[in-house]
Amino acid sequence: MPSSLLQYEIKLAKILIDKPAPHVTAASWVVLDCESRQILFGRLEKERREVASLTKIMTFYTALQLADRFQISLKEKVAVSKEAAET
Repeated sequence: MPSSLLQYEIKLAKILIDKPAPHVTAASWVVLDCESRQILFGRLEKERREVASLTKIMTFYTALQLADRFQISLKEKVAVSKEAAET
């Protein structure tokens, strides 16, 4: 195992000790820190899979486009209603 990969695995293990991964029912998933480009959490994140729901991808794309258009920081917290979260 290359030393950079080993260092990554050690760093990820330390993160997971401090903050356990959230409960997710998807077969595979990943949470990525876009600034450092490091994976924070994941499950089977390196497995090759079919494309996720195009609706979800377009929703994410649209959110990024709107954030850019209206100069909304991606670090800004946004409140989501319970109804919207359960949709």
